[in-house]
Amino acid sequence: MAFKLQKAEGFSAGKAEGKAEGRAEGRVEGKAEGKAEERENGIKILITTLQAANFTKGMTKNVVIEKYQLTEDEADKYMQLCWNE
Repeated sequence: MAFKLQKAEGFSAGKAEGKAEGRAEGRVEGKAEGKAEERENGIKILITTLQAANFTKGMTKNVVIEKYQLTEDEADKYMQLCWNE
């Protein structure tokens, strides 16, 4: 009997610990996803704002690369996505 009780208690403790770890991992992943989305939105807003302020496409791309430490290829993707010709 004692063994069954200990086994049940161990199972319950393990289950609770697993849930807590899962929640913590979920929070970390959620924060990372949120930061990535926020960064992407910032890049898009910067591009549209600079275009509205009559910056050239090249000037805007350079600002985006500098402010967000993007590669040329990454900046090109955002420029294609956000620049209205």
